[in-house]
Amino acid sequence: MKPNNIPVIKFTPLGGLAQIGSNMSIFSTPDTTIAIDCGILFPNDDHFNLNYLIPNFKKINAIDHLILTHGHEDHIGGVVHFLDHYPKAILWASPFCIELLRKKFISTKHNPIINKFDNNSILKFNEIRVKPIQVNHSIPETYGLHISDTNKNYCFLYISDFKIDYTNEYEPPLNLQQIKTISSGYKIRYLMADSTNILTSQKASIPEKDVFLSLLDICKDAKKNIYIATFSSNIFRIRSILKIAKLLNKKVLLKGYSIESFINSAIKCNYINQSESELIQNPNALSKNDLGNFIVIVSGCQGEHKSSLNRLTKHHDPLLKPEKNDTLIMSSKAIPGNEKQVAQILNIYTELGCEVITNQTHLVHTSGHPGKNDLKSLYHYFNPTHATPIHGES
Repeated sequence: MKPNNIPVIKFTPLGGLAQIGSNMSIFSTPDTTIAIDCGILFPNDDHFNLNYLIPNFKKINAIDHLILTHGHEDHIGGVVHFLDHYPKAILWASPFCIELLRKKFISTKHNPIINKFDNNSILKFNEIRVKPIQVNHSIPETYGLHISDTNKNYCFLYISDFKIDYTNEYEPPLNLQQIKTISSGYKIRYLMADSTNILTSQKASIPEKDVFLSLLDICKDAKKNIYIATFSSNIFRIRSILKIAKLLNKKVLLKGYSIESFINSAIKCNYINQSESELIQNPNALSKNDLGNFIVIVSGCQGEHKSSLNRLTKHHDPLLKPEKNDTLIMSSKAIPGNEKQVAQILNIYTELGCEVITNQTHLVHTSGHPGKNDLKSLYHYFNPTHATPIHGES
């Protein structure tokens, strides 16, 4: 854009527009090229023999910096491939995201410079200023980015994933007044905001606290063991489950590499405290006499064939065998394209005699994306002169 001799900044989307996944955007000036996120996209059924898709790096010759807004795979899953193309690029991420990235680099040749930022940081790249703004989402340390020039000609507010949750006990709410304050005085205010739920009937984000209360009621009434399948990255949901276990004096078991890995990262970054981690039991130290009073947090909420949720039904675990009067809670939502395989898993647990509870009948999950009223609030406070929806399917 260059109205009225305002310095040029070019925006190039490589993924995440008109699709959910493979998020990557480029902001460039004659002196600096900045990438935001580098995620993967899981292919549809008609893409034969493909594990995942990544952005097309061939469109951009050189990138100086890569800023990562949060640790979901559709935002960081392609970073190793990115470094194959841009080995000299400097990475920027929050502490929790850095912990997740380091695990990706263990089996690779890469050991990139990763600079740390938080809600108080201001990143300076020649004439560009980037202010990270912490937002609510379904993984700790999710950030929107306020991108501007030093002369206050233009500013972009880039928030690809967010919701507004004023009652979340685990993180502060999105500070809309801060957005209004730092955006005032700019000639051009360009909003790029999460449009995932824009065509749904959802008007406002359901608070995580409401999900906690609903899960608590369900677990109180459960007759035997409780299996809860959720997204491994949803540390706040996992903390709610640990809180429920403590209130009901139940033991907690973890099943699945991804669940264990994310929880270990959360403990390391102090998102799960010592008293919460002590609720998690070592399955090797248990016997059949311990059964009947467990909450099992299990990976595989998308119905993956090799997931722990599926493998438990094949009696691969000598201790845990879902059976009559056990309860399965799907504290998640099927990602578009996964509905069939999720339904197949639910059918198997039903045939085993388990009570199966989903978000279709009970409040056991809430979206990490904004409802219409959330977007209205964001538009009101930022007051954009231009806007482009992102992170949604057209």
